[in-house]
Amino acid sequence: MLCAAARQWLSFILFGYYAGRVQITSAVLDEIRYRTKPRAENSGWMQSAASEAVRVIGLRPSLVDDSEQYDAKIFDDVHRRLQSLAEAAGKAVGGNRHTGEAESIARCVALVKDGEKVIFLTNDTDASRVAAEHRIATLHFGSILQELVCAGRLDTNRASNLLQEVLQHSGINPGAIGALSCLASGGSCLTCDDLARRL
Repeated sequence: MLCAAARQWLSFILFGYYAGRVQITSAVLDEIRYRTKPRAENSGWMQSAASEAVRVIGLRPSLVDDSEQYDAKIFDDVHRRLQSLAEAAGKAVGGNRHTGEAESIARCVALVKDGEKVIFLTNDTDASRVAAEHRIATLHFGSILQELVCAGRLDTNRASNLLQEVLQHSGINPGAIGALSCLASGGSCLTCDDLARRL
């Protein structure tokens, strides 16, 4: 998700709008750093986006939640579930794969238990599914772009162009995304209102 958001202009808007409300775990940061390396599975687009994400995170160290305050059993259960879903789909498993998603979901569960309102941001379909199994609300990059459009922080054309680019490199289901325009009418927008309730 952060790799998708890693455009200098967009990260400025994103982190300005969500100031103090976005955090990533140290395992996610490790995965992003891994994506900056020239490897067969890392396309040029991914390497570039990951490098920009690392740069942006470096400017905002408070984004990283390295507390690791979560239930180790929840982490293990989530990690096993993510690995099994990947294996069932014929995807690569093993090693540190899915560690970032597992740590993020485990941390979300811990925060919810502490009474915090949490939304897990991910473009990974399996991670969204497992988060939902733990009653964690999720949003993907298209949802974030929609909110920025509704908030007047991003115009529809720019949002749509960026989404089309990201769809080529992510697991977002394009059918789950609307027109990326604010449907405000009479001072009310169903999309805006729904996002406001969730956030």
